[in-house]
Amino acid sequence: MKVCPVKRISLFVMITLVTLLSARADSYTSPGTTPDFGQEYLPGWGNSWCAPTAAADGIYWLSQYNPSLLQGYLPGDNIGASAIISQLGADMGTTPYGGTSAAGMVSGLHNYLGLYGGGQAYSVSVTYAMDLIGGGSNLLEDMELDLMAGQDVLPLIIWNNSNIGHVVDMTGWNTSGITIKDPDANPSQLFWSDEDLTATITGTGADGIGISYDGGGVIEGFVDITGPASSAPEPGTFILVGLGVTVLSRRVRRAKG
Repeated sequence: MKVCPVKRISLFVMITLVTLLSARADSYTSPGTTPDFGQEYLPGWGNSWCAPTAAADGIYWLSQYNPSLLQGYLPGDNIGASAIISQLGADMGTTPYGGTSAAGMVSGLHNYLGLYGGGQAYSVSVTYAMDLIGGGSNLLEDMELDLMAGQDVLPLIIWNNSNIGHVVDMTGWNTSGITIKDPDANPSQLFWSDEDLTATITGTGADGIGISYDGGGVIEGFVDITGPASSAPEPGTFILVGLGVTVLSRRVRRAKG
């Protein structure tokens, strides 16, 4: 029984494409600009306003694909940003010195995106390392793949030997670890900055990703915002698919000849 040459070629191209697309990059930076707002800009926020502040970083980043998310405020405008952060905190149930729960982050972001998403569909979810086979190693891979897919990733940090949590905004990764914008690094500021800190991965396990960052800690999970940007394939995807189609068409013509 003979196998059709076209089927063999199609299978070869599909395997090649899947291998190339699934290859892990050495470094990546999310496109556009991510702001770095301070979590203590307004006195009423106290010192536990990291979740809504990091989420606002993400909202401003997502606004490059959907400007309606900013409610008409100019990017980087102090009044507009502080109003958005305050609203996110109220929606999340954030308290000045008690912080925000992961469930509160999810429900608060759902509410905000539903009100100001301009009719575009968004989904918000939380993922924990302890729920994944492989723990922290798979958590890190999930974070990287989601960021590359155009999603906003908000890592959830627990400091070593404490119950103190923190939320940051992931902007990329490199061979040293992940890069983030930290709401606590510039507590008295509220504007776009060049800050881009690196959280170095020190180990992974069922409890999360161990990091060497501000005294150490563990990334135990992340909140993920999926929106319109997520539906747009990376430029490399188009290149690889185009290359595969070209190779396939040439080999089909040769097989027929």
